Amino acid sequence: MYAAWVDMDVARMDQVVTNLVDNALKYSEADAAIEVAVTEEETEVVLTVADRGIGLDAEAADRLFEAFGRGRNAEHHQGLGLGLYISHRIVEQHGGLIEANARDGGGTVFALRLPRSSPQPRRA
Repeated sequence: MYAAWVDMDVARMDQVVTNLVDNALKYSEADAAIEVAVTEEETEVVLTVADRGIGLDAEAADRLFEAFGRGRNAEHHQGLGLGLYISHRIVEQHGGLIEANARDGGGTVFALRLPRSSPQPRRA
């Protein structure tokens, strides 16, 4: 079992992860695999969500985390363009970073980076 420690608002971080996975599903074919991984770096815990969907066009990459920011290749999909904006704000409030990159061979990789913390004893 792998344990990575991060101080966070669990409900808000659940919202972020749900947004990332929902986007991967929305912009991918129905039978496409979505890869989710957690790794621990020296000062960060990194969660990645990778898909083989419609990909990330260069124009959209600059606006992806802005309110109502959507790429032209996403126009025929439902949504307001607020999920990633909200996710970005939540991650910022946790002292972290969220980024998106085009995936070799098509698709997108989102990386959610949060500062590591030490394990805390559970309170009764």
